Amino acid sequence: LISKDMEWITPPGLKYREEDGSYTHSVNGLTEKDTVLMAAIDDIYTKTQETKKMLGVGQKFPEFNVTATVSLDMKNAFSQISNESFPGKWKVYFFWPMDFTFVCPTEIAAFGKLNKEFSLRDAQVLGGSTDSEFVHLAWRNSHPDLKDLPFPMLADIKHELCNALGILDPNAGVAQRATFIV
Repeated sequence: LISKDMEWITPPGLKYREEDGSYTHSVNGLTEKDTVLMAAIDDIYTKTQETKKMLGVGQKFPEFNVTATVSLDMKNAFSQISNESFPGKWKVYFFWPMDFTFVCPTEIAAFGKLNKEFSLRDAQVLGGSTDSEFVHLAWRNSHPDLKDLPFPMLADIKHELCNALGILDPNAGVAQRATFIV
């Protein structure tokens, strides 16, 4: 710091360290670098504490409104789906991390093959990830097992639904595998 006389001054409580050019607080002995590191650790801890727990049995499913891929026909490919869609039916929501991965199509195709069984039990299947509706459409068009899916693929691109459900992976920023029956 510089005074009016253009001389270096040290603020009260700080001690200048010649060896590395930093200041040490005279009360707690922390350097500027220590303080920055502690602030970063505190920020990580706070974010970890804010991470939501996965929605459990008996808890209310969150309100949502997302675009879903419902068809391969570009004129009718997309539709808005909300928590109020399919009234009076059971809803089976399942999530996967990302499109264009190797494990996910097997799981998604299996739900597609069982869709008739779910329908007979008055249940609507809805699959989703944090990918966009356009990525879902491209994946369906490029993967033979996904071309004829009979259920909507939800696009939670803002991560609002996955976050509200407590299934958003805090490190990868994608949905974790989860299934909810509502």
